[in-house]
This record gives sequence, C-alpha cells and structure tokens, in this order.
Amino acid sequence: MAFISSERYFQLVEQGAIDLHSAVSGYGCACSSCGASTATAAAIDGQASGDFRAAMQANALAGEVAPPLAGEAPISLLLFDTNLNDADQNIDALMNVYSGTNSSYWTSPNLTFSFPDAATDYTYTPQTGVFSGQLSTLQMSMVRTSLAGFAGVSNLAFTEMAAGSADGTLRFVEGGTTISTAFGYYPNGQESGGDVWMNSTAYDAPVIGNYAFHTFMHEIGHALGLKHGHETNGPGALASSVDSMEYSIMTYRSYVGHDLTTLPYYTNGSTSYAQSLMMYDIAAIQRFYGADFTTNGNDSIYTFSLTTGEMLINGVGQGAPAGNKVFRTVWDGAGVDTYDLSNYTTALNIDLTPGGYTNFDTSTSGNFQRAVLNAGFGGSTVYARGNVFNALQYQNDSRSLIENAYGGSASDTVTGNAAANFLRGNAGSDALSGAAGDDILQGDSGADILSGGVGFDTASYRSANSAVQVDLAAQSAWDGEAADVFTSIEGAVGSNFSDTFVGDAGDNTFEGLAGNDYVNGGAGGFDMASYRSSAVGVQVDLSAGYAWDGAAQDFLISIEGAIGSEQSDILIGDGLDNIFEGLGGVD
Repeated sequence: MAFISSERYFQLVEQGAIDLHSAVSGYGCACSSCGASTATAAAIDGQASGDFRAAMQANALAGEVAPPLAGEAPISLLLFDTNLNDADQNIDALMNVYSGTNSSYWTSPNLTFSFPDAATDYTYTPQTGVFSGQLSTLQMSMVRTSLAGFAGVSNLAFTEMAAGSADGTLRFVEGGTTISTAFGYYPNGQESGGDVWMNSTAYDAPVIGNYAFHTFMHEIGHALGLKHGHETNGPGALASSVDSMEYSIMTYRSYVGHDLTTLPYYTNGSTSYAQSLMMYDIAAIQRFYGADFTTNGNDSIYTFSLTTGEMLINGVGQGAPAGNKVFRTVWDGAGVDTYDLSNYTTALNIDLTPGGYTNFDTSTSGNFQRAVLNAGFGGSTVYARGNVFNALQYQNDSRSLIENAYGGSASDTVTGNAAANFLRGNAGSDALSGAAGDDILQGDSGADILSGGVGFDTASYRSANSAVQVDLAAQSAWDGEAADVFTSIEGAVGSNFSDTFVGDAGDNTFEGLAGNDYVNGGAGGFDMASYRSSAVGVQVDLSAGYAWDGAAQDFLISIEGAIGSEQSDILIGDGLDNIFEGLGGVD
C-alpha cells in the first residue's frame, strides 16, 4: 500500500463484523491502486461524504464485503484523514479507532450507568484485581459530576440505573488493592465494554482538581472511546508541543517535555490536576458524539474566586476545587458570554481565541492560581502556561466563542477573537486587541493601547470621569489623566461630558452621549453621528451643523449621516448625500 506522507494515518486491522460507515466515513485509503472517487466510495458506504476517498480494499472488513481487487486477498486498511473539519492529529491522537477487539465509540449517545454491589454482577475476570465492593457515596457523586462534564460538551446523555444494578452500559466498581491504579474498558460489544475498575484505597477522596478526580475522568474517557494521548499506536500521539495535561487529560505527560522514561507518570502537585476535560478531549468526544450547544446556551458570565479557585457561572458556583488553583477548559454553547476578571489585582493576559488561554498572573515570578505540573520531580518546578483554556470550535461554529472580557486593576493584555467583542481593561495601562469582528474597546483609566484589527472597531470612553478628546487621524485620545493610542479604530463613544471628536479619512461613527460635544468627521469618508443611547428624542440638523437633545447641543462638522434614538427624532439633511437611521419612535 502506498504511503502519503502529508496526511495523518492509522491502520485498521479489525477482521470481525463491524460497522463500515463508522470505520471509514470521513477517511480515505492510500493504496496506489485506489484514489477512488466519491461514487466509488458510495458503492461501499452509502453515507460517505464528499470529502471521503475510499478504495476497493474495504473488503478487508468482514461483514461489509466489497469486491476485492483482482488477485488481492483481504488486507488491513490504511486510512488517511481527509475531512477538513476534523483533520487534526491532536484530535485523532485521542481516538481509539478499532484497535484489536475494541470498537471506536458507542453507536448511540444515550447511555446508562450503574454501581454494581456484588461480584456476581460480573461474569468475566478483569485484567487485574477482583470485585471488592461498591463505590462510596462520595465516589458515586464524583462519577456523576464527571459524566456531567462529558455530557455538557457533547450529545452524550447518561441515565443512572437502580442502586446496585448489574446493568448499565458503563459500570463503576472497586477492584481491590491489586489494581495498581485504575482501568477502563473501551467500547467493545462485550460485557466488559464501558466498565471502570478502581483501586479500592487510592481513590477514596475525589475532589475536583486532585488525582482521584482526574483518574475518574480519565477512565471514563477510555470507557467512551478515548485512548492515551502520549501513545503512538493507532492514529499516533499528540504533537510534542501539546502533549501535556494542559491540552488533554488522556496523556500521562503532565507538561510539555515530560520525560516518561526517567520521571513518574503525572508529576503534578496534589491539587494541580485538570478540573475539567481539556480542549483536545472535548474535540475528540465531539468527533464521536457531536457537540452540545445548549450548555450555558444563554448569556453567561464566568468569574473565579480569588480565595478558592471556584468557577462561577452567572454567580452560581460550579464546585470548589481541592486547592486554590484554576486549571480548566471552558466550552460554552451559545449566547453572548463574558470572562469577568475585574476582581483580580494581578496583571492578566486574557485571550479569547479558540485554543487560546488566559493567564491570571503575568508578572516575572507570577504563578497565582496556576497549577503546578512538575512539583519538583527531577529538580524542576513547572507551572501550567495558563489558568483557563478555550475549547476549540466544533466544525467552525462560532456559537461556542466567548465574546467579551473584562480585565482587572493592573495592566492587562486582552485579545479578542472573530466575534464582535467588547473588551474592557478597567484600571491600569492595558493593551486591548480586537482581532476580527466589529469590536468595542474600552480601556478605562490608564494609558491604554487600543488595536481594533479587522472590522469596524470603536473606542469607548463611556465610563470616563471627565471630557475626552478623540482624534482618529492622530490615532490618540486624552481623557484629562492619560493618553491612549489607537490602531485600526473607526469610531468612538464619548463620555457624559463635553467631548471633542475628530475623524480620519475613512468612514467614522461618533456617539457623544451627554454634554455639549464637538464632532468633526474629518476629510474624506462617510461619517456618522450616533444618538442611539439617548433616552429622549433628538433633533439633528446637518445643514445647520448641530444636534439637540433638550439638554445639550452638539456641533457637527463634515458629518454625512446620523443615527437617532429609540424615541421620536427629527433628522434633517444638508442637501448632499445623507443617511439617517431613526431606530424606534415616530421620526
């Protein structure tokens, strides 16, 4: 069989009767005699997608026999990832795709689970250990918490069976002290598939962020079809640059560069284990079972306790971790969502990009609330690179993006993403970067750097304590205390005082708020004055060069259009080409 070095690959060796579509949909064969078209693929697999390249060698899979090539016997099938939506080696590396007698994943996302209470509930002998008892109440609770973590990012749904039931697709039990740690069986179509066996003494006290909790999550990952990320079998291992617990709970490497030949597996501090599934775990589970966009599907505000590390969503605690650490990945289904870190006094680096991460302490020796990934083994101390990691997008769906971020009282760096972001620096001299999308950047006090990036971006001075002067041509602003500098800013929102706005040669929009404002659109471009925040109707007369809201008068120069309020407005042009947007009211 030919090898195409530019594509990731793995080998199917299963000879039993298995589901061909589950095995090969989205993948292609690299045989020199193949290169089959989608039509050929459809002859083998009626559900094949347009990205699928198949070959007649699919006859290797008994039970779904396709005509063999002339003179060839059934052989193993070498498959290459050709699906643009999930062609990521770091996702493939976690997928146990038909290894030996193991299936890839459960064909239905609706699974049951139970906590057997007798040895007779099992008719097979586990790899090691014997039945030694039912899990404790605390352990059962942590299993439920762990399963909820998997269900919250995917279409998996778990139903608990009656107490002590021998049934359940996933079964959890203590297996005595002869089990060195724990193990979970992959989905395999047999009784053992989905079973998890735990050492009877090592995991008695699972708490979010400790080793016992991590192990429950890790073994459930196996029971749902995830393999070890550090192992090179099957589709291969995680890339060395991300082979760490920062990116997956399924690898034994605690940090990038962790030498498993000289150091123990997992060198974390006792309370420094991942508090959730991490980004590649989430992506791999979603590859198997789809993504759940209902999780926190409304507008969600994420905050974190300075004293416990607990994450709160809209003020509701999600469970305090074992120590004051924050080490997790956030998957948010939909809504307009916010990381609100305004309670932090450390210098923050907030990054909203998918796969990015936020560091709560960027000082030279700063490690506030960061997990210790090497607690002195081999003489080294290694901290996690960040506290909160962002999940990857599922099939480029933007609903999971975090849209907004608020910094703290120190000098922060805040980076947006492709959404329309609202980035607020709060106190300190902050650097705000909107990236793509139409963004609003509000530095607040301090000398801030505002970079809009791609899109129509606005500098906001809504919270200023005095009048501001904004000059887009000079790419700067002054609020009476400190000067801000701009790049790629097209609009501005003023204060509740008498502000001055000067545009540049492009299209600009200015919103003065209260006060007697001076607005000069500048040379060139199509410039707008906005009154969308006004609580009363406004009168805008471009020919006279003024606007009046009943309390203050603005002066308008080189303004070609206006946006009114939600009330009844009067908008008058100047005889040239004007655009007016009345919003609500009778205008």
